Amino acid sequence: MHDNELEHVLDRALASRTAVELPAGIEKRVMRRIVRARIRRFLMITVPAPVLACAAMLAIRLAPDPVEPPALVRVVPGAPPVQVENYRRPEPHRAQVRPQPLKPRQFPTPSPVTPQERALLALVASNPQQVVHQFADLRRRMDQPLVVTPLEMTPLEDQSQKETYP
Repeated sequence: MHDNELEHVLDRALASRTAVELPAGIEKRVMRRIVRARIRRFLMITVPAPVLACAAMLAIRLAPDPVEPPALVRVVPGAPPVQVENYRRPEPHRAQVRPQPLKPRQFPTPSPVTPQERALLALVASNPQQVVHQFADLRRRMDQPLVVTPLEMTPLEDQSQKETYP
């Protein structure tokens, strides 16, 4: 089947599906439902905002006025000062100092030495000249191009044709 034939078959199949009549008045019902949903969404947003604002204003307006603390000592003009015994000044409030987490002095924090790194350090400490020569040899080999030999593969024998009897 070519593309044109396939398109023709699909067009015929889809045309037969659209021949179904929709129920009467369905468009009006769908449009009414959409409009109701929009109105409901609008009311859900716009009505609560002024109601909450009025409630907040009412709460502020009806809140009791702050009460002035009673005077502990009444000052009478021309009277001698009164001596108060056992008066202690209140201690100032001291904020609790929270211990700060210990921060590393170096970032990133170094990781512990692995056993392989310990072995390398021991080798360098015991034979530094030999290690220098070995690393120089490695560097020389790294500068040379990589040579890959061709891989030769022989086919396996077909085991299904051989008859094996126990």
